[in-house]
Amino acid sequence: MIIWFVDQAATPEKETVLAHLRHIVCTLRICTDQDACVTFMTNICEVKIFLILPSDMNSFVERIRHLRQIEKIYIFDKPSNNIDQETFQLNLSTLCEQLRQDVELCEFDCIAVTATPPLTSNSDSTKQTAEFLYAQLMKELLCQFKLDENAQNILLNFCRQHYAHDNEQLSTIADFEQTYRPQKALVWLNRSCFISRMLHRAQRTREIDAIQKLAFFMKHIHIQISNVFEQTFALTQNPLIVYRGTTIKV
Repeated sequence: MIIWFVDQAATPEKETVLAHLRHIVCTLRICTDQDACVTFMTNICEVKIFLILPSDMNSFVERIRHLRQIEKIYIFDKPSNNIDQETFQLNLSTLCEQLRQDVELCEFDCIAVTATPPLTSNSDSTKQTAEFLYAQLMKELLCQFKLDENAQNILLNFCRQHYAHDNEQLSTIADFEQTYRPQKALVWLNRSCFISRMLHRAQRTREIDAIQKLAFFMKHIHIQISNVFEQTFALTQNPLIVYRGTTIKV
């Protein structure tokens, strides 16, 4: 989620910034009051926040710097007597490019990988085991579901509403509708677009409604991965080492 702290006045520059930000994420919130902004961010636990602030809010940063849900803070000033239009456009392009990179990295990094130890009475161990079993049961249940013939249309209609202000994602949704095939599930999973973002979020937050809408896609992914494994295992008996696509924080 992107939160932009800005004044209430409607200006052409403000609409330009909003249009650019909507191309990066679908969840965008404007804040104009410091106390309301702090309350809102404090109540969010499962969502990573990318916060955009003007340069004169040092005291506000001190109030919210302890919040773990804040992933990044960016400094961005709107045009004024001290900032001309050309500098504003350059700053906006730089901000959006950095945001795009950070959001993509965050989406991959938020997919948790847990090493499950032998079951003991330790509470942490029990919790990890429960999470592992939850994931396994969810996968097996989804694979057993009889898919609704309209499942894809239901998902795409939901996504069109979700990305109503993002022409780039709407175009990608139309492309998905025209070209998607079950054997191309992994190709779409590896694209940074609406369906991979939705899947990553659903896995992280365990939103049942979203998982249900994605059931057909998750089933196709599982089938394709199983087929790739069988084909690979048939060619070699050696252990297969795979790597998760994420960054490593040093």
